Amino acid sequence: MKKTFCLLALALGALTLSAKEKQTLSHKQESYTKLFVGPGIGITYGGIVGIKAEFLPIKQLGIFAGGGYYLVNPGYNVGASFKILPDARFCPLVYGMYGCNSAINMEGNKSYNKVYSGFSTGIGADLRVGKNSNKLFFGLQYGFWNSKFNEDFGRIKADPRFHVTAEPAHIGLNFGFNFALN
Repeated sequence: MKKTFCLLALALGALTLSAKEKQTLSHKQESYTKLFVGPGIGITYGGIVGIKAEFLPIKQLGIFAGGGYYLVNPGYNVGASFKILPDARFCPLVYGMYGCNSAINMEGNKSYNKVYSGFSTGIGADLRVGKNSNKLFFGLQYGFWNSKFNEDFGRIKADPRFHVTAEPAHIGLNFGFNFALN
């Protein structure tokens, strides 16, 4: 009888601990970090270098804004990301944004120096690091240039006074560290 009582008590204790663990796990899944801010490079951070803030109204959706320096002037971007595996340590994502995605920087003739805005889309990943849900962001995007940039750049290439040393690329890289704020 004592053995049966002890086994029953152990089984009941194990079930109680198991239920408590499931409740804790369920609570962890409901609560998630909703706000991130951090420095980085690339147009999601507003330019060559800048700061990005991201708000997650739901785990899978991030709404972000970036501000920084883009070659000749300040730059900005606003957009959204869809997190494919939001609970995973390595979370692939897709994103789209509008803002600065091309620039002209002419040495010796600053009249052409300008930042241009347009749409961009990309793929990337968040990698959670540390205990506080901080994350590293990696991204690769394609920028859709506006017609004014294409006109201005075409005019520069056609002008014999200028020697174009580098053709711009539609593809861009992004990297940054994002601090979890809640």
